[in-house]
Amino acid sequence: MSIEFITELESKIDALIESYNAARRERDELQTRLDEANGRMGELERENQELKGEIERLGGASAEQQNKLDSAAERIQTIISKLEAVS
Repeated sequence: MSIEFITELESKIDALIESYNAARRERDELQTRLDEANGRMGELERENQELKGEIERLGGASAEQQNKLDSAAERIQTIISKLEAVS
């Protein structure tokens, strides 16, 4: 083997090592980003569940308020009918 061949081989090996290290750094960065995205997704899913629960509670409260309004409207109609009967 000639010195030139060994020098060229060493240069190619160094380039391969650098490419490998660069790919490894990129993989690590992508893994970090993926982990962060997964964490954020978990947070959003929990928030979504909380909001769904709040919507259900508000729907129940709204229905209860509507029932009270309907009951009050019936009582008012009854009072109006009584007043009309007296007139």
